[in-house]
Amino acid sequence: MRSAKGCIRRRGPNRWWVSKPGPIDPDTGKRTEVGAPVRGSRVDAAVALAQLIGEGLSPETTWDAFYRAVVEPSFATLSARTAADYERLWRVELQPRIGGELVSEMDWQRANEVLTDISAPSVQRYAGRFLKKMCNMVIRDRSHLILVNPVDRNIQYAPMRRRPKRLVDSSEVHAFLYALRGCEMEPAVLCMLGAGLRPEEARALLWEDVRPYELKGSTYAVLSVTKALTAVRGKSVFKDTKNSDSARDAVMGEPFASRLLELSAGMSGPLCPSGAPLEGDPASWYATPSAIAHRWEKWRREHGVCDVTEENMRSSYASMMGEAMVPDSIVEGNMGHAPKTTKTQHYQRVTMRAKCLAADMLAESLEDFRQ
Repeated sequence: MRSAKGCIRRRGPNRWWVSKPGPIDPDTGKRTEVGAPVRGSRVDAAVALAQLIGEGLSPETTWDAFYRAVVEPSFATLSARTAADYERLWRVELQPRIGGELVSEMDWQRANEVLTDISAPSVQRYAGRFLKKMCNMVIRDRSHLILVNPVDRNIQYAPMRRRPKRLVDSSEVHAFLYALRGCEMEPAVLCMLGAGLRPEEARALLWEDVRPYELKGSTYAVLSVTKALTAVRGKSVFKDTKNSDSARDAVMGEPFASRLLELSAGMSGPLCPSGAPLEGDPASWYATPSAIAHRWEKWRREHGVCDVTEENMRSSYASMMGEAMVPDSIVEGNMGHAPKTTKTQHYQRVTMRAKCLAADMLAESLEDFRQ
């Protein structure tokens, strides 16, 4: 971005150079440039430029104007899903309440009124995090319109009332897998329940990502997790895995592996195909998240399968691994969690052998419930 007052140049990922015209060099007669490097997002660079040229927000700036000028451009550095969620929060929840108000009039009382006026407790908290980010952007501008972030103080959110999760119990697994046979969502369900994949990871799998793995006479199914498939504004889009640790080879043991490998014989393409692919749109070859959820719910009701959602398959896997006394670090490695301790961050590596041994422990635990 270049103007008569200053310029922002991109030098690499999250690296910028901001500058403004300097004095004329007496030797060459050319105008010099005064600048500085900036690390961060595009909005950080814009704020740094405003500070460099001595400009800030006007006291008459409204939240609408601030959102358009500063907040919305910062979405370029976010994932498509996160940007869409923030846009919806602003459009539906925050803009009708504070869009026309002055930024300088925001204090704790007003923030508390705005956020507690939102009906859903979970949306209150999500909107609170977004409003806190916006207020931090105002503070970084150094225009002194807001000196202390008003959302840092204790907002009186409505209490969360979480519904208890319905999980697949270890005693139900064999009957559940039998009832699942023939369902077009069976491969994805096996990946979530048998290897702890996130729903968006299972949706993005190709049959080419499934391979057998032999160790000490036993056969396991290995799932190469490299991407995820999610929905943004009703359209399926690919994204990277949740973090660098989520890109992994997840190991699946019995009684899940043999069935998945049986289904994979001679197959290619997505585990959950759409049936109506479009040329030039790779995501259209995959069933959309909403279609998968609808198909699973329809099958579950028609065939009397227990009421468990896609998200709770992963929770079921973690709970069953706990019952099998598998060490947490190995469970986290197979599920793609970021390391939480110094040992797992710097020293311990979750090997394929360890994942296979964990799968054996789960298989042995589930064998006790076979009828």
